[in-house]
Amino acid sequence: MARCDRCAELGQRVAALDLGGVGEELAGGEVVGDRVAGVLGEQRRRRVRLFGLALLVVAESMIFIPLFAIRILTAGTGQPANLGSVLPVLLTVAMVASFVAMYSARRTARQDRWPSTATALWIAAVLGLATAVGAGIGWGDPALDAGSNYGGIFYVTTGAHAAHLVLGSAFLAGLAVQARRGRLADEEGRTTLDCAYWFWAFLVVVWLAIAVIFYLV
Repeated sequence: MARCDRCAELGQRVAALDLGGVGEELAGGEVVGDRVAGVLGEQRRRRVRLFGLALLVVAESMIFIPLFAIRILTAGTGQPANLGSVLPVLLTVAMVASFVAMYSARRTARQDRWPSTATALWIAAVLGLATAVGAGIGWGDPALDAGSNYGGIFYVTTGAHAAHLVLGSAFLAGLAVQARRGRLADEEGRTTLDCAYWFWAFLVVVWLAIAVIFYLV
């Protein structure tokens, strides 16, 4: 409040110099102070939310990293000889394409092209859901044995990832509806979209790790 009083006092002094109305504008020190406080508050909230996202990613990593370690330690580096190879390629393509859609959503949002943002979010959501369904179809592969070391950890890991994809796709669908209505144009909405973008990037990286650890090595 003291700073606002100083701004008002400075504005009055400048106003006395008759500098084309600059003093009168500065005289509204409280208004300027409120605006500055609002901007700083938005920046603070953005940093807090991004920090929360970082903590969430670390926590989620603590789920998947041990699963990857268990797969290698208990099942070795091999996989069933007859395990299908086409489906994981298709799922990888779908996940990469979903990330491209998310990138497009983030870029168009920065340009305030909200209909395009909504379309890109819908595409990412559908591709994510399709990947989850495809992973479920892969569980029916006759080469998989739930009682084996490989099969057991395979079901747990891909199931956990599929659950994240389903929930993430539902969230992206909700964002798409909000974007279509122009409700993500404020700072809070843009921060939410950024958080969704980075978390989806995390899910894509996890899938790529699954594809390498379970299908290639």
